[in-house]
Amino acid sequence: MIKNIFIPEKIGSYYIFPQRILGFDIGKTHVYATQIYVHRSQVTIEKFFQEHIESDASIEISERISKALQTIQKEAHPNAHIVSSIASSQVVFKELTLPFTDQAKIRMVLGFEIESSLPFSLHEAVYDFIITHSTESESTLLVAAVQKKYIAEHLSYFAKAGLELSKISVDLFDLYSLYKSIPEYASSTQNVALIDIGYHTTRIAMLIEGQLTYVRSFPQGIMKIAKQISTLLSNSTNEVLETLVRFGFEQPSNPAYTEAAHQALQDYWSTVDFTLQTFLRQANQKKVDTILLLGQGAELQHAPEHIKKISSTNCSQFNCASLLKTTTVTLKPHEIPRTHILSLATAYPTLLVQDFNLRRDEFSVSTTKLFALQLITTASLMFLILGLLIFHTYWQVSTLKREAASSERAALTHIRSLDLSSARDLTAALQESAEKVTNEEDIWFAFSGQTRTSFLKYLQDLSTNIDRESLGLNIKNLIITERDVTIEGEVKSFDALKIFEKELRKSNLFVAIPALQETKFSMKLKLKNNTQEAL
Repeated sequence: MIKNIFIPEKIGSYYIFPQRILGFDIGKTHVYATQIYVHRSQVTIEKFFQEHIESDASIEISERISKALQTIQKEAHPNAHIVSSIASSQVVFKELTLPFTDQAKIRMVLGFEIESSLPFSLHEAVYDFIITHSTESESTLLVAAVQKKYIAEHLSYFAKAGLELSKISVDLFDLYSLYKSIPEYASSTQNVALIDIGYHTTRIAMLIEGQLTYVRSFPQGIMKIAKQISTLLSNSTNEVLETLVRFGFEQPSNPAYTEAAHQALQDYWSTVDFTLQTFLRQANQKKVDTILLLGQGAELQHAPEHIKKISSTNCSQFNCASLLKTTTVTLKPHEIPRTHILSLATAYPTLLVQDFNLRRDEFSVSTTKLFALQLITTASLMFLILGLLIFHTYWQVSTLKREAASSERAALTHIRSLDLSSARDLTAALQESAEKVTNEEDIWFAFSGQTRTSFLKYLQDLSTNIDRESLGLNIKNLIITERDVTIEGEVKSFDALKIFEKELRKSNLFVAIPALQETKFSMKLKLKNNTQEAL
């Protein structure tokens, strides 16, 4: 089926045509992906994918990532709509409030508003925004600006894998949009910190009174904690990492490990807490109400409890379970892995980020193919309609010709049955029949009294009623036809003319007698038929 040619694939979040979306989250060591199926307002979470990025340093990182992408694509649906998120560590964020709500107007002034706050030239940047809050007269935006080299690098991963990437979003924007789609969190007006703890990176999205306000990433994660523990215990990092993954931050049989793990977690959290306190001061807020953890760090045993103890703040794992309680979302796998929350957020369609796309300017998706399809489709439809009209006309003409031929044969048969003609051509038969009918009418007219008085009757009445000798009537010409009598002649005087006119009126043969003015006359008298004579 050809989609999006004249009818859009979707209107808002309502998908007219069914579509599969494959969302990618590219990390340092793994590529995560989620495939969903959307039709109308229904969302089905179909599959989760995870592929390790090879650690062979002799191969370029872009090649290794592309290979992982290819592996996932082979397992995913071949016609899936591919979207991906870029790491927030490569993004500069800026919050703005503008005195209008129209997105077209916002885009017109956006570059001027953010240019002074960018650490690089505006010409080197690709930027877009989401509206986090709006009223009738103003909008609060969170703008994301990325250097073009990072967009080009991100696109190269997919190009080398032979994949067409239609959209580039920002990981924490997607996470925020998913957060707002979960009934458990959607109506919250608390100060919430969404913290994604990866192996090498920590990403923080700060929601002030339920509205995304600040975003930050820093290059510390589980590996940073493991390296500090290994330094304190003089053990190998891999050994410590294995213990950390298996036992978390406490190992009762090894008090030295527990102490070192607590110390490393405390040091790590001091960096996180510094970022959170900075956000609070900028927003004139006193505290963080809730911390929600996700990523590999959230999977460590009792991690939320340890962070709650250190931060004195309510802390729990980011929970997508209530998303499945809505009537519009269905999950085919048994559960949503916490490692795939960001890829799910990237794939999941929401109104909040539906227009956000960093594939802009020279990186925008080419519309040449779509235009060519529209042109070809238009031409095809025109030829189809023209062909149908020609076929319909041909069919109609053929039908009429068949009907005419059938009627002609019936007419010839009827003419022959009346012995009017033996011609094989209808025109000749009609002409011959007309001649015969005319001849017979002339003969019949002269003797028939059914419709007209016979010629003999006309002559008799004229001879009986008019005294030719007393009037001096000299008829030079007398023409009797089926409908009228033409008399041309003269009388001897005007008195005789009056008597002649009177005698004509006495006759019951004519419809009207004109007033004669000259002794020489020529007049055409209309004859009455038998019906008029009876009246």
